[in-house]
Amino acid sequence: MNQSKKRMVVLFWIMLVLSLFVIGGRYAYIQIWKASDYQKEVVENRVREIEKRAERGKIVDRNGQELAMSLMAYNIDIYPNLITSKEHQERVAEVLALHLDLSYDEMLRKAQSDEKWMSIQKRVEPHVVDKIKEEDVGGIGFIKTPKRYYPNQTLASGVLGFVNHAYQPGAGLEVSMNNYLAGIPGYTIAETDPVGNIIPVGLETASNPINGQNVHLTLDSYLQYVLEKRMMQGMEDMSPVGIHGIIMDPKNGDILAMASVPGFNPNDYNSASPELWNRQPSSYAYEPGSTIKPIIMAMALDEGAISTEDQWDDPGYKNVKGSLLYDWNKMGWGVVGLEDIIVHSSNVGMINIIQQMDDETVIDRLEKAGFGEKTGIPLPGEPTGMFPREAPINAVQKATISFGQGIQMTPLQLLTAFSEVINGGRDIDPRLVSHVKDQFGNVLYQNDEPTLEERYSKETSDTIRSYLKTNMEIGSGVDAQIEGIEMGGKTGSAWVEENGAYKKGEIVGSFIGFAPYEDPQVAMLIVVDQPQGVEFGSLSAGPIYKDVMEETLRYLSVKNEEDVKVKAEIPNVIGKLSTEGEAVILKHYPSVTINGVSSQTVVVDQRYTYVNHHLIIDFETRPLNEEGNVYIPDLYGMKREDVEAFISDLPLEVMMKGNGRVVEQSVPSGLYKEGQNLLIWFD
Repeated sequence: MNQSKKRMVVLFWIMLVLSLFVIGGRYAYIQIWKASDYQKEVVENRVREIEKRAERGKIVDRNGQELAMSLMAYNIDIYPNLITSKEHQERVAEVLALHLDLSYDEMLRKAQSDEKWMSIQKRVEPHVVDKIKEEDVGGIGFIKTPKRYYPNQTLASGVLGFVNHAYQPGAGLEVSMNNYLAGIPGYTIAETDPVGNIIPVGLETASNPINGQNVHLTLDSYLQYVLEKRMMQGMEDMSPVGIHGIIMDPKNGDILAMASVPGFNPNDYNSASPELWNRQPSSYAYEPGSTIKPIIMAMALDEGAISTEDQWDDPGYKNVKGSLLYDWNKMGWGVVGLEDIIVHSSNVGMINIIQQMDDETVIDRLEKAGFGEKTGIPLPGEPTGMFPREAPINAVQKATISFGQGIQMTPLQLLTAFSEVINGGRDIDPRLVSHVKDQFGNVLYQNDEPTLEERYSKETSDTIRSYLKTNMEIGSGVDAQIEGIEMGGKTGSAWVEENGAYKKGEIVGSFIGFAPYEDPQVAMLIVVDQPQGVEFGSLSAGPIYKDVMEETLRYLSVKNEEDVKVKAEIPNVIGKLSTEGEAVILKHYPSVTINGVSSQTVVVDQRYTYVNHHLIIDFETRPLNEEGNVYIPDLYGMKREDVEAFISDLPLEVMMKGNGRVVEQSVPSGLYKEGQNLLIWFD
């Protein structure tokens, strides 16, 4: 080998050794000195902490009807670093624009982005996601996420509030009860592929979320619907600023319905003005006008400052420290007693009453009635109200307080105080949340019923209740009287305060009342804020009050005490043949009218109505044999021949023992299940 070739071979080996040394050094550098850095980068790129949101608890009414619930939805993202070709980018933009109703150009811009990840849309319905998945386009990611849903749309919106797009509470009970509703999120730390899917054989640790608790309200969804529907009609008829209404059980303070209209749709809260989000009768402060008169009178009676025999002259005005304060008619009613003051809504009479109490007593009784402090209802934005808290009280302001001007409160404060006057004088607090349960049915919070301590004497309560009854019969409430029901009520028409002065020509009209008279089971307040073309509360709030109260009493089957007694004595014939049930009732009450009786039918419910004190019973029935479904009646007391007659055509396996009348049956009344043996024993 010549010298030149030897040098080339040597040079080759030198270059090879140097190359191996460089490669080895680089390998050692990566594996030893830079290994931790590269491992960290891999972890950052592939290992993710994925939050697993807890399912938010439900909000349900007193009957378990869902008012707020969580549904499963998806957040849709794209990964532009995986969408590299023009055709792929255009296809992604086309699919997203089509199924999400988005701009194609905007989707194409995002698909062509240099970002690794971009959010497209949140809380997408599952059926929409399914359509996108069917397109089989890569680079699109789907992350499950809960979505808050309000199945009744605007119903009770001011009470419920909403959960925003970040799944954070924004108003109402969703805010105040969030500690119970929210639950505790879980987390998954796992290796994922470039589009966010967890690698099955990769690193993974997880903690499961703890779902939120269910909040049970005292509200009744049907009564809430009735109240809101009628108030919305009032909005159309009178074009007021708003209308507020509450239905309450005066015995325990349970709020059966509460709303302010107009409301909003929590499913689309962004389309409503933010001032509507927390607007409800517990946050609206106003001067109540004459609806406070029964409460002020009850205070004076209970203090012994006045008696039922007291009378005053009412010339239509009263001079208080140089200021003339007038009756609404400016003419007066001559000599008036307590009942006359309520029936005529005499301001002069009320001024005379409040003047019989010293300032300290007035302040003390207003505070005990709950004015000037929050009710404690679990809703944000509740004001305390306003009245003079220290003696001496300005003489004119003290006088105007007696007829509901110069004092501010919420409708909820007023109805609660009114309920204490007419419920026998017992102290109550308004209740909106009944209890909270977890997913296993364990009660985590219980809002106990009131202890019913005495607020007024029973004599005071009975007296005021009788005056309010008279007012419905011959006074300002006569147009709201419901036929066949003894009830009590009071109207109110107050000036509207704005920026320290009263607005000319504007009023707040209201109607407060209860039913039935002897045993009040429903108390109600309707407040109409600045109705147009209507001057008095009897004309603005009265018609709404009457319609809602009438349907409430029908729904709750509330009647006069004497009617309730008759109803309680009527035999319960649910489960019996309708013909048999009719015979049983008519045997005891031959004058009763019974509807819904027909052969071969079973009574599944019986309802009561009164027309001019005449009892009418409506049977809801089900055929014995309907499309192969057999309904077995309650046979107790029936003769054997009658039983044999009606079961002969039914597909039943029957064995009968004895004669006479039925004393026992092996299968109770209800839907018959195939394969059951019906054994009937006769005496």
